[in-house]
Amino acid sequence: MSASAEGLAAFGWPRHILSILAGVVSAIILNRLMRGGQIKDIARVELAPIVFDGGALLIVEETVIMNVALAEARAVYTERGGWPRLSGPMDPMIKQHWQI
Repeated sequence: MSASAEGLAAFGWPRHILSILAGVVSAIILNRLMRGGQIKDIARVELAPIVFDGGALLIVEETVIMNVALAEARAVYTERGGWPRLSGPMDPMIKQHWQI
């Protein structure tokens, strides 16, 4: 056994709880560090109203999307309340801060 394992043995069973807590804290920190940039960091995103027209057409503002015929797909889009659309950059000088 190494010296560090013998040192931890003095803690008894609470060392298991400390190890689990250290693992959870490490996982949370790593998850936040690995999360990349998101579109909301550089642009405003809003929901655009949607209209189902006819058989399998989904109309979002002036854009027509075909073959959205399944009832489950229509239910998902209706439940969300709209379709995401970009309404503009957060900052007029955003291209200088991000490589777009």
